[in-house]
This record gives sequence, C-alpha cells and structure tokens, in this order.
Amino acid sequence: MLAKNVMLIGFQASGKTTFGRLLAKQLNRPFIDTDDLIQQYHPSLSCREIYRTFSKDYFRRLEAEVVAGLEHTLRGAVIATGGGCLMNESNGYSLKKHSHVIYLEVSFQVLKERILTRTSLPSYLDKGDPENSLKHLYEERSAIYEKWADQILTIQQEDMTQTLKRLYEMSLSLQDALNYQG
Repeated sequence: MLAKNVMLIGFQASGKTTFGRLLAKQLNRPFIDTDDLIQQYHPSLSCREIYRTFSKDYFRRLEAEVVAGLEHTLRGAVIATGGGCLMNESNGYSLKKHSHVIYLEVSFQVLKERILTRTSLPSYLDKGDPENSLKHLYEERSAIYEKWADQILTIQQEDMTQTLKRLYEMSLSLQDALNYQG
C-alpha cells in the first residue's frame, strides 16, 4: 500500500510551510507547497500578485487545478496548502482521499500580530477595517479546517522544536492507525 500524504492546513501565517519542510525532512518524504505549484503558472509573480492581478476566482481555479493534479500523482509527501484552499469543497474531497489532514491551529491574537503588522496587507482583507475582516475570515475558516481535519495541532507558545516534535508524533500516530485498519 502506498503511504498517505500528510496534509497541513490552516490559516495564512500558521506555520504550514515552515513546519511542513521540517516534518518532511524528519519523515524523509518529499515536501510540496501548493502555493509554489500555483506560482509555476506565473513564475514572475507571487501568489499575492497573481490574486491581485487576475482575480480571486482565477487564483482559486489555479489552486483547484493544482489540487486535482496532486490527487492523481503524489503519494507519501508532506503537503502545505494555501490558507484558502479548502474554501473550495472539492479541493477538500480530493486532498482528503489520499492524505492525513492535520490542522495547524493558531490563536486569532497570534495570527493578528503576524498578519496585520506586515508592511503590505493581504488582498483578501478589507483595507478599511482589516482587523474585523481578519476576525470574520478566521472564524469562517476555522470551522472549515476543523471539518476536514483528522487531527488538530494547537500551536502554543513553545519553541519550534517542541511543536515539530508534537507534529511528528501526530503524523506517525495517523500512519499507525491506517496500518492497523488496513
């Protein structure tokens, strides 16, 4: 049986890419960031620039193409998704089919500090009231992340080594559960 992917979901700035790379190295698995795959469509632009230049709908279509491609080609990888990837329910079904899904849950306060203190706000936030639009989006997406998650890893005020250790143990326990069932 082919190994399932480990898929990390969560809000922007929750640590999906950072912890995904570290976890992939520990598990000796390939690492894929769906944002990197989206950027291959427009190599000179960042995801933020693709979103701004073309449209939210265009960006989500590219994201759906990337996810569909992963469903048919990749097994045994650690995958970091974009924060809005699961807003498209078909992406959730595609990814969940071949992945253990771990939600990296970070408090609103921490995300607010990480996102609103940047020099440039994300395109999806209301420039007139970024904190309230972030709060609304956080509440909406948290429910979606919880729906798709096999496990939730709450990122606490601890060092990265401790968080990575908990993530590693969680990913191994999910794989052990699959082996026990199969």
